[in-house]
Amino acid sequence: MLKSIKAISHTKFENLTYDLMLCLGMRNVIWRSPGPDGGRDIEGIVLREDPTGELFSESWFVECKRYAASISWPIVYEKVAYAESNRADVLLMVTTANITPSCATEISKWNAQRRGLRISRLDGPQLEVKLRSFPLLLAKYQLIKGPAQYPVSFQKIASILAVVCTVAEAELEIAAESVAADAAFELSRFVSSRIAQVEVLGRFDIAAKRKVAVPLWLTGLVELSQNLICFLAYLRYVIRAKGGFKVAVAPTPGMSLCLSVDLGVGDLVIGDDSDLVVVGMWCGVQYRISGDDLILWEEG
Repeated sequence: MLKSIKAISHTKFENLTYDLMLCLGMRNVIWRSPGPDGGRDIEGIVLREDPTGELFSESWFVECKRYAASISWPIVYEKVAYAESNRADVLLMVTTANITPSCATEISKWNAQRRGLRISRLDGPQLEVKLRSFPLLLAKYQLIKGPAQYPVSFQKIASILAVVCTVAEAELEIAAESVAADAAFELSRFVSSRIAQVEVLGRFDIAAKRKVAVPLWLTGLVELSQNLICFLAYLRYVIRAKGGFKVAVAPTPGMSLCLSVDLGVGDLVIGDDSDLVVVGMWCGVQYRISGDDLILWEEG
């Protein structure tokens, strides 16, 4: 599998790392500005529990390095300075390459000195082990061979859909309209399209962004991709929005389409709802919170 990971593009590797961080429980995951090497890196919060049961948060900076050659200490140390200047608690190096023995020694020395910043790493073999725990990521980034291996990746989304359908059935018994029913319809339509992709192409096609007319509960635009509508329908179900969403295009450099959604709430945390994370990954949608607005965009 590691050979397949190394073969994907830099951008896909960065997106894969972003998704992996969400799968591993990182919260408030955001992209940081491109560094000198032009790559996008990641920032997020990891919650820890001490022996007394108290929770505390750590600020993590994640560096994505799709390298063929080994990672040496000077490469890591260059990132250490930046992470320290931004008061990060942990610097995580995620790379397809191996860490050189001398680099591993320097990292151990650094951590043994108990400085403010701790250095962690997910290099080649470790990265492969972590990814094998998340079939959806393997399917999404085409790291599995043949359609016969795809069914397991549908298990989580099928479970989510079953719960939404149960809630929709209960809501429709007492009302003519149902937020859950809207979500169930969009999820069903979207999962069907993914199944068709596997049957025809033998893989997922995240890049496919078929435009469809927006439903009545979405205002501000005439049409959107099926991916975005599915995600918004499930988000609306999660926060139990009784009305609809007002959506506006938010022009953003480097993004083909970026939307601003007025949620009317300020307490949605990225990564806090694991099912919403799964639906976002399935739809190829990434998002961040800005006040009461949700800024979201499709992966390229």
